[in-house]
Amino acid sequence: MYAATIAGDHQVANYSVQLAHGKQLLLNRPKVMAIINLSSDSFSSQGRFLETQKAVDYACQAVADGADIIDIGAEPTNPSIHSPASEITELERLVPMLEALVPQIKVPISIDTSRPEVMQACLEMGAHLINDVRGLCMPGALNVAARMNAGICMMHMRYPDGIPDTGLVFSNKEYLSEIKNFLASRVESAIECGVDPQQIILDPGIGYGSFGKSTQQNCGILQNLAFFQDLGYPLLIGASRKTFIGEILQHTEDKRVAGSISAAVVAALQGAHILRVHDVRQTVDALKVARAIIDEGKINE
Repeated sequence: MYAATIAGDHQVANYSVQLAHGKQLLLNRPKVMAIINLSSDSFSSQGRFLETQKAVDYACQAVADGADIIDIGAEPTNPSIHSPASEITELERLVPMLEALVPQIKVPISIDTSRPEVMQACLEMGAHLINDVRGLCMPGALNVAARMNAGICMMHMRYPDGIPDTGLVFSNKEYLSEIKNFLASRVESAIECGVDPQQIILDPGIGYGSFGKSTQQNCGILQNLAFFQDLGYPLLIGASRKTFIGEILQHTEDKRVAGSISAAVVAALQGAHILRVHDVRQTVDALKVARAIIDEGKINE
């Protein structure tokens, strides 16, 4: 089904994504996913959420500010910069958070992890969606998703071992095709493992380092989201405070809020269904204004 969304004249499909525990996520407008990273060395949180109650309070405030999804991670997702946390460390960070948060909020909870054992434990505790930067490539990950009927977001990460191959050079067109082909192959693998197509969300993987995209290529992805839409699945975009924004603005991470909001609005205009952000209230406000301008500014002929 198609409907005119914030993208205006650009027609974008509506989706209803099947999540764990019988929950559905209706993507009839761009939805905002709030980032909460429980890692001590996250580039953004910088240890702000090591105390469970602070993290829970932040999540509840994000929902009050308009977040449609809460995304919780417990390890840095760029292995080219940080050593990954162990499975035990991940669970030690995630379990208390879920115990406290699940009874308090009604919006879906997403877990940012690549480990099947962590996925299983968190889904059993009440999480609804798995958001994996490694595209659920670890053995057993897709089986967990299928068994638990969980929503999954599969992202393209070019260097999952964290070691970029600086000898590889691609044109933007070649690079977009590489991403699209990878995502298509992950969809095929997921369905073969018993994942229902309605459980699937795709992410082209905005980012530098192990994500493997230059500033120009990140801009190219955002400009060409329509190229990925014919895969037939909703798209998640996580551009918030990323290195490419810093390179454009020559700003450190803490000064990239305005740039991040600009990227989110552009992504929405290009047809993104979910926007993964650090600055929830500001992004929600920007999307409301953009939507109002598009809806109210139409001229009836």
